[in-house]
Amino acid sequence: DIHGNTVGFTSRLLEAPTPSGVGAPTSPAANAGGKYVNTPETPIYTKSRVLYGLDLAREAIRKQDYAIAVEGNMDVIACHQFEMTNVVAASGTAFTLEHVRLLKRYTNNLMISFDADAAGQTAAKRGIDLALGEGMRVKVVVLPEGCGKDPDDCVRKNIKAWRGAVRTAKEIMEYYIEKAQTRHDIKTSSGRTQFVNTLLAEIRKLTDLIEQDFWLKRIGELVRIEEKILREQLRKGKTEINRS
Repeated sequence: DIHGNTVGFTSRLLEAPTPSGVGAPTSPAANAGGKYVNTPETPIYTKSRVLYGLDLAREAIRKQDYAIAVEGNMDVIACHQFEMTNVVAASGTAFTLEHVRLLKRYTNNLMISFDADAAGQTAAKRGIDLALGEGMRVKVVVLPEGCGKDPDDCVRKNIKAWRGAVRTAKEIMEYYIEKAQTRHDIKTSSGRTQFVNTLLAEIRKLTDLIEQDFWLKRIGELVRIEEKILREQLRKGKTEINRS
């Protein structure tokens, strides 16, 4: 826990089961297909309230004024081994509001680097939305091509590439804009509408009005739509959300 007390254990499957059973793990949980085998929740361990590594990372987070949230415990261990000690992970669960509020004790700046698979992206999106809702500034660390599928791989293959990815982490809206540009053709009417509505849905989650203003102008420049139209669409969306 945050004070360095042991509240649970985690293990990592090192060898996949084989058809013959040779080298197969004996744990029922491992045989069920899980990569990690974790302590179940107990009276002293609630996974939604514990961030792996925070007891070792909190001083570095406070000093550097940002935290890096990764998906797996091995990612944390690898980063700490290479002296990047402001890294923590949610153990076997999506990022929660309790996790966000724990980090806000030490910084208002969060970088997120989760796996590129669907599960990792879903977990990252949830964490991002919660952090934005609490007024944190969020960036996304994008792993370079060919440097592995997660921070653990990247750190061990090319520590300079990982440090560079952290140094050039993208502002959350910049990240969303780039993703939307690959999914929607803004040269078409329908594509432009989808592009704008996708990004307005994310802008609504920003609690800072100055930030909202900045990104509205940026989107307007990209799609050549008057800013007042975007503002009206933003207000319309908020009204619909409130009604629901």
